[in-house]
Amino acid sequence: MVTLLQDKILRQRKKEKYDEEKLTKFVGNLFIILPVILMIGGFLALVLRISLYIKIISWVLLIFINVSGVIYMNSGNCLKK
Repeated sequence: MVTLLQDKILRQRKKEKYDEEKLTKFVGNLFIILPVILMIGGFLALVLRISLYIKIISWVLLIFINVSGVIYMNSGNCLKK
């Protein structure tokens, strides 16, 4: 019982450190950018007929943006209050 209460208090304190509006806006933009990259890559693969290279480039770009977004969120004080 005591450990559950302590855990709840610790989670609440950790949650208070971050600006929820900035965090949700950043994650929302990230979730919009990622599918757009895949759609553009798929469209270009259909139009230009060099699908393998474009698919590889779009997936590498997708992974790079995803990893850099996670690193940006976890480092620095950009999303803290």
